[in-house]
Amino acid sequence: MNLLAERLIRMARFRNLLIHQYGDIDDRKVYEIICSSLNDLDLYLTELATLLKAL
Repeated sequence: MNLLAERLIRMARFRNLLIHQYGDIDDRKVYEIICSSLNDLDLYLTELATLLKAL
C-alpha cells in the first residue's frame, strides 16, 4: 500500500473518531492535523485526476 493510501486510511479513522467519540477529542490534535495534513486531500485529488485522464 502506498503512503498516500495509508494517510487517507488514518484520515478516515480520525473522521470516525470525530463523529462517534467526539467527547474524547483533543483540540490540539485536531489543530495539528488541520495544519499539517490537509494537503493529503490535494494529493488524493491529483492522483484521482491522473487516473481519470488515463481512461
